[in-house]
Amino acid sequence: MEDNHTELKALGNKPLDYLVSLTKAMAGSAPVVGSVLSEFIGVIVPEQRIDRIARYCEHLEQELRTLGNCRENLREAFNDEEFADIFEEGLRQAGHALTDERKQYIACLVANSMSQEAISRSESRYFLKILNDLSDIEIIWLCFYNHASSEFVEKHMEILHAEYYYSIVDPLLIEKQALKEHYIDRLVKLSLLKIIDSEECDILTKKPKITYKLSSIGKLLLTLMLCRIDFRSHGGPNV
Repeated sequence: MEDNHTELKALGNKPLDYLVSLTKAMAGSAPVVGSVLSEFIGVIVPEQRIDRIARYCEHLEQELRTLGNCRENLREAFNDEEFADIFEEGLRQAGHALTDERKQYIACLVANSMSQEAISRSESRYFLKILNDLSDIEIIWLCFYNHASSEFVEKHMEILHAEYYYSIVDPLLIEKQALKEHYIDRLVKLSLLKIIDSEECDILTKKPKITYKLSSIGKLLLTLMLCRIDFRSHGGPNV
């Protein structure tokens, strides 16, 4: 994929060059989707989102190189309609991804779907759907329950504040606690977290304290979407 890597580097040029560069970069390695890629990007994706897709493609190439997936493997993968669908869904999500981290998550999931060693492609499509349904804040809470490191907690304290400071008199903390409960409830409903029994009592309510841990599905999702991303900034290594 050396030639493609060179082309992807050109995606930082003028907006009018984006379509040409991106289409040329992917056409050689994506014969199934490449023929419609220009139309897909030019019609469906507004111009301001093209730079997000360009950045996502750089992450995807890095992941494919890390996993040892060469050009031939990528060509072969595109003979599978299911992978072509996964690839297109990755492009769509990347066009809406506001953070670089989310682009990395998408790239990891798509790259892992090539090997089919961890999960099948239909399962990869399912996990892409789950990722798409999660907000960035919900992902932070999910990672928090992945043996969160002090570095991770400090980085996201504005969001995780409700976990460490709880008050029945501070309106702001009450609001943060309510939001936290909403996010956690969604993660439980998506079967990404599970409730575990705790012998501790809430110091304010005196009721048994509710605690959570990653479910098997939650662990697998983090494993697939974090790949080579530094675990220290996303919880712990024991997913």
